[in-house]
This record gives sequence, C-alpha cells and structure tokens, in this order.
Amino acid sequence: MRTLTAIIRLSRLKFLIGGFLGIALGTLVARYEHYRFDLTAWIIALCTVAIFQLMTHYSNDYFDQECDERSVRTPFSGGSGVLQSNELPAIFAARLALG
Repeated sequence: MRTLTAIIRLSRLKFLIGGFLGIALGTLVARYEHYRFDLTAWIIALCTVAIFQLMTHYSNDYFDQECDERSVRTPFSGGSGVLQSNELPAIFAARLALG
C-alpha cells in the first residue's frame, strides 16, 4: 500500500487537470464549429495527454533529484519529494517514465 501511495504522489495528479482542460476547450471549440463529437477520439486524446504528462512528471523527478534535494518544495515546484524521502528508488521513476 505504501508503494501505491508513493506512486500516486510521484504522479502529481493535480497537474493533469490542465491537460484535461485543454482537451475540453478543444472539444468545445470543435462543437462550436459544428464538428461531430467522437467519444472514441476524445478518450484517446485524454489518455494520450495523461500518459505524456505522467511520463514528464516521472522523468522530471528522476532527472531533478539533486536539484530537488536542495530546493524548497512548494505546491508547484520542487518535485513530488518521493525520491528524496526514499519512498521509491529513483530507478523506479525512470522505469515509469519509459513505460
């Protein structure tokens, strides 16, 4: 259970909202322009954006380990803190980033 909690913290899920809002805006503009809504394409777009964002979060924590150790964490910077607190090994974040 600790590992799952650490993975969730490493994922920084609150930042996925921005990508989802971008997809929502694009969907609304497309509907306004009278394009039909394709649920399959919409789900694929959401998943693609989420996957790329998560890969970015994982690789950011991996490559910024040293810098994050020296910086003051805020809600928006300094990484997740999972690797600095040794909740997960750093290689785990790298493997998650690579899929």
